[in-house]
Amino acid sequence: LEHLEPENSSFYKLLRNAIRSPGLLLRVVNCSFCWLTNTLVYYGLSLNSVTLAGDKYLNFILVALIELPGYVILQMILDRIGRRITLCSSMLLCGLFCFLSEFVPAENHWTNLGMFLVSKLAITMSFCTLYIYTAEIFPTNLRQSLMAICSMFGRFGSMIAPQTPLLANLWLPLPMVVFGTMGIASGLTILQFPETLNTQLPNTVEEAMSMNSEGDKDYRKVRTK
Repeated sequence: LEHLEPENSSFYKLLRNAIRSPGLLLRVVNCSFCWLTNTLVYYGLSLNSVTLAGDKYLNFILVALIELPGYVILQMILDRIGRRITLCSSMLLCGLFCFLSEFVPAENHWTNLGMFLVSKLAITMSFCTLYIYTAEIFPTNLRQSLMAICSMFGRFGSMIAPQTPLLANLWLPLPMVVFGTMGIASGLTILQFPETLNTQLPNTVEEAMSMNSEGDKDYRKVRTK
């Protein structure tokens, strides 16, 4: 135990320094909100799929299967257009189609289902990107701890998601309005993050904050061949 004390003391010192950095603290708050939004919308869409018009079993199966092309598309674009654009655009797309689906008349079942599927496709891409991106925007000496904090807020989202179908008792479109609002708000917060594609990952708080939203030309990059 005596050997562990200096190590623990060093860790808490690093954590205090991170909290004292307004820029890094804002990044943790924004990232935590993104995790909360992603888990809430991802699981919420799956659970609310049975409320759509038509065969609820078929709807649920299609909402589950739409994740597969999401993984394929993500594999094709993530290392080409970057993490920030991928995450931002997928969350904005999800939020937009959540809103649009509420303007479609109930009798247009397939149109409504199609918009719902686009929302699930987008949030699937966003969720996968978030795991990678979160690890890349934090410094090495705090990466595991700060990612755990963000993931903790994600668990809150997954606990709240099963309650979202109850919102329809207050106002029928309310679940999708909540998903759309949070998706768009979270997508806009991503613009505060730096791009990490082909960039050397930061090892310290100072290096993490030297990365700006354009990838900071002064921060050394490692280009893949």
